[in-house]
Amino acid sequence: MGTRWTRIAALTGVAFIVFIVPAFVLTSGAPDPGATAAQIQHYILANKSHYSLGGLLTVLAVVFGLFFYAYLRTYFRRLPGLEWLASLFFGGAIVFAVGGAVAGGLDLTIGHHPNTLSAASLQLLNTLNTDLNTAAVAIGLAVLYISAGFIIYKSRALPRWLAWVSWRLGLLGATFVLSSGSLFVTPLAGVVCEHPPRFPQSGAHRLRREQRGVPTDRGASRWPRSGVSIAGGTQPHAPASHNGAWWR
Repeated sequence: MGTRWTRIAALTGVAFIVFIVPAFVLTSGAPDPGATAAQIQHYILANKSHYSLGGLLTVLAVVFGLFFYAYLRTYFRRLPGLEWLASLFFGGAIVFAVGGAVAGGLDLTIGHHPNTLSAASLQLLNTLNTDLNTAAVAIGLAVLYISAGFIIYKSRALPRWLAWVSWRLGLLGATFVLSSGSLFVTPLAGVVCEHPPRFPQSGAHRLRREQRGVPTDRGASRWPRSGVSIAGGTQPHAPASHNGAWWR
């Protein structure tokens, strides 16, 4: 998966952040649902351009986000025995995207000629914009992060402490506590997958890895296409990550 196109696909995570952060900032000052209809109407009329631009950026973020999560799904599916978890991961991403699409659609609705709507109508739209997508975003983030945690823990493709971080983010997303922070962390996974961390290894640990035919920090760090030669024979081709290395 180290081709030019897959690297471009990984960069869609950067585009996701570029669009979602300003969209979140533009609409973060919306009145609480408990505000009066007059207060909500005054705020929306004064900031209608923020809603229009925020809605557009949210839609673009959803598009690039789906490309990015599909890229991660393809990466995870290459790990043997974890195909169903990769599908569950992408399912969470789709539910999360539905929540984002609903939020973007409501922002565009509010920003489109709000002066033609009554104060009560704007109050209803403001309440829907605050609460309607909450369940979809919370469920999507929870499924996404919890499944990613199991993928990391079972495959050891990345350090196991990242699995615990992913599980904690999933629990935060499920309760909608700091869920915005959780989604901003997601594209970092693409960077980690693109450049897996390498750690110093002890002599005994390196010997055990070499006996298993696993690349170490000494010698070749990539799996050949046909196999890898070790003492005593040739090790059959092992599952590889997108850059050819299998980190255990």
